[in-house]
Parts: sequence; structure tokens; C-alpha cells
Amino acid sequence: MSKRKYPAFLFVTGIITNFLFHFFYLFVPAFILLIIGIWVKVCGYIALALLVLELLLSVIEQLRIRKAFLSDSPDSAFRELQEVFDKDGDWRENMKEIADSKIRENNNQDT
Repeated sequence: MSKRKYPAFLFVTGIITNFLFHFFYLFVPAFILLIIGIWVKVCGYIALALLVLELLLSVIEQLRIRKAFLSDSPDSAFRELQEVFDKDGDWRENMKEIADSKIRENNNQDT
């Protein structure tokens, strides 16, 4: 079996998504403190420290997701998702093919 790959764009997109949404409780206070930091330097430094902490947590979370994606899974649906990125060609097209086949399966089961 070939070694699985985890695309770099998913990794970067995941970090940005984690940064903005997953660790929202750090982003909002840091942003507010950053604005206050324009006038009060200590608040600016605290805001920068919070943003660095949030970035580190986002990277760690994405590394955990990457590790889970690259490991073997007993779940057949998850293995199909892993195979989307292992196949040759554009992963978006591969994902569309799998989604279309799942829709056809569901339509056949309903009738």
C-alpha cells in the first residue's frame, strides 16, 4: 500500500480555520486588546501573546487532525475519504465521484 498523503493546502486551511473559529475565545479578546494596545502598550503585548498562543494551539490541533487522517481507520466511509487524496488527479473531482456514487446508492435504497 502506498503511503497516504495529507495535502498542504488542507493543513494551512485547517490552521486558519482553527485560528479564526475553533479558538474564538482567544481571538476575540486578543483582537480587542490589540485595539486597546494602540494606546496602552501592555495590552498590545498581552494581545500579541494571546495571538501567538492561539496560533500554537491551532497548529497543534491541525497536527492531531493530520495524524488521525494518516492513520489506519476501521471506518469504511473514512477510508473512502482517505482514498480521495491518494488517487491520481484532482481531489475535488475524486470527491465529486464519491459523492455522486453515495447519492445514487441512497436513491436506489429509497426506491
